[in-house]
Amino acid sequence: MPETTPKDKRNIKLAERAFKLGDRATALQYYLKAAKNGNVDAMIDCGRIYFEGIFGVEKNIDKAIEWFKKAGQLGNSAALNNIGYIYGTMEKHQAAISWYEKAANLGDVISMLNLSNTYRRDLQNKTKAREWLKKAESLQDTYSIRKVAEYYFQEDVIKTHINRAISLYKKAIKMGDTQAYKELGDLYFELNEFEDAHSAYQNGAIVGNVDCMVNLGMILLFAPNCFEPSKYWLQKAVSMGDTYAMKMLCDLYEFYGEYAKALRWCRKGALAGEKEAVEYLPTIKKRLKKNKPDYKLKLYEQIE
Repeated sequence: MPETTPKDKRNIKLAERAFKLGDRATALQYYLKAAKNGNVDAMIDCGRIYFEGIFGVEKNIDKAIEWFKKAGQLGNSAALNNIGYIYGTMEKHQAAISWYEKAANLGDVISMLNLSNTYRRDLQNKTKAREWLKKAESLQDTYSIRKVAEYYFQEDVIKTHINRAISLYKKAIKMGDTQAYKELGDLYFELNEFEDAHSAYQNGAIVGNVDCMVNLGMILLFAPNCFEPSKYWLQKAVSMGDTYAMKMLCDLYEFYGEYAKALRWCRKGALAGEKEAVEYLPTIKKRLKKNKPDYKLKLYEQIE
């Protein structure tokens, strides 16, 4: 498999920046340069953009499948799974199964879960559905464990398996997977069990998970008397390279009426390419202008 060259890295970085700003057409141009040079990740990104066909890119299923196949030929199981997914959206279930199985045979847990779904939902074959779900459950790496837990939680027909999902996330945590803290917290949050969500996010933040830091800062944002802890975790996330935390700091300062500081963080986020910060920048500028303090009055009050 070809190694990623410095030029490929630059093209991918430029593509990611354009993608984050919503410019899919420019992102595609840079991804194509890296993909044509043999970069597998870029091939997959090209396939995804062609499949989605939004923001200046015309949808092209044939080109999407073409790039996924090229990545699949280089041993990428996610690309094979994506082809199965495309055929599934076209209701060509046997073709979808064929591609899912190619990926599943490479140990891809997502494909195994997709196979279970296809057999259960589309082909009404509960036996085969259970067979593939059991294979997915047998995988012992933490990523697979988290994905099976997510499957149990999200699938509407398996709502009785919430406790199973929680158990699997806790198993992944014991195995040292810090992302499991974040996903466990998300599960509790969706169930409106906010104390448990707070606990999961906090434990994940303490061991260094950036997503947990951001989520912890977010749920503390509107909690009473939690300005300082919210600011602490969001700033820590920023120090570890998370740009979305910049937008959350903007929200935090705005919520407490400190519009100048809110604008400062929104600008930082926008300069870092954070899409929500870019979109919100005009709004926070208007709010600062509307709520601009009367410095003459403040000075007069100080003199008195």
